Amino acid sequence: MRITITKVAESEPRTVEFCCSVGKARGHWRASGTPQPGSYDIEIDIANDVRQWEQVEAAVDEIRSEGSAEDAQIVIIGTIERVDADSVAYLRVGSDLVMVEMRGTLGLVEGSRVKVTVPSIDLYPYQL
Repeated sequence: MRITITKVAESEPRTVEFCCSVGKARGHWRASGTPQPGSYDIEIDIANDVRQWEQVEAAVDEIRSEGSAEDAQIVIIGTIERVDADSVAYLRVGSDLVMVEMRGTLGLVEGSRVKVTVPSIDLYPYQL
């Protein structure tokens, strides 16, 4: 996913605010060195199994932060592309796939629209 870092948190230098084609959110930078504002290609990683998700009618893919910096949640809305037997779901968000380890996949159907809510996301930059 292509993102632009818009702000690096002063109190937590590994926490960044970013924007991308599907929204704005906050994430933890997982690369060596201090992150700098600018554009990067990243992979989103959700550290723990997702426990909170729901099917939605929302027509637009989205990533956004909700709440204050101290108790923020990250909301990701997309389409289930594939569900593996080991409870891993592949969520299409814009033109990108986000791999999500779900706590139980009962009710997840390929092609369904879902909203996933997680406490945080990790951002891993890579070179194309």
